Amino acid sequence: MAQYVLHPDAVEGCMWDLAEEKIHRHFGGYLGMLRTAEVEGKTDDLFFDYEGFFDAFFKVRDDGYPYLVPFDTTDLDDREDFWFNDNVGGSYSTSSIRDDLPFSSVVDYGGRYADRWWTLKDNHHEIAFEEMLEREVPVEPLAGFLYRDFAIELDEGEPSIDHYVRIFREEFGLVDDEGEPTEVYNHLFRSVDFDYDSPFEAAQHG
Repeated sequence: MAQYVLHPDAVEGCMWDLAEEKIHRHFGGYLGMLRTAEVEGKTDDLFFDYEGFFDAFFKVRDDGYPYLVPFDTTDLDDREDFWFNDNVGGSYSTSSIRDDLPFSSVVDYGGRYADRWWTLKDNHHEIAFEEMLEREVPVEPLAGFLYRDFAIELDEGEPSIDHYVRIFREEFGLVDDEGEPTEVYNHLFRSVDFDYDSPFEAAQHG
């Protein structure tokens, strides 16, 4: 079985493709809520492990600004502005959520410490689009960026960005019981050309 990962040039391309979109920084937290809802099998009374989610999908380095979040950067041209500090709870903890910022528009929340809870609001995807996006998010660069450190295993055939898109849909609860994209997916995401020369390379072991 062969394993493949995205080539670093393709990962960088995904990053810049996302940076050119008008996506609010809080969309990262909203994605975390979608994945939490899929893992827990419900949309209410969730426990959002925001640090674990950001560690898995956005952490790039070990310092005071470990997370690379290529959203909300349309007016910026310096990748230093992509970095998000290690205080994830300052944006997503129930004691720190600001009611005047977009994350609060898609969730109800309450409690403190071990009793904290988050609930996705009805029609959360419509609210997220209105509050966080200018248009649908390009799913190929998003999936490529989120899964940049994950290998694709194939018995035969060639790797494709479609493999990552499929994994993204499944892990974030964006397919129905028949494996078709949900209304939430169709409302928030669009498909774009993934036009890179040799975007995948064999995974290195050891």
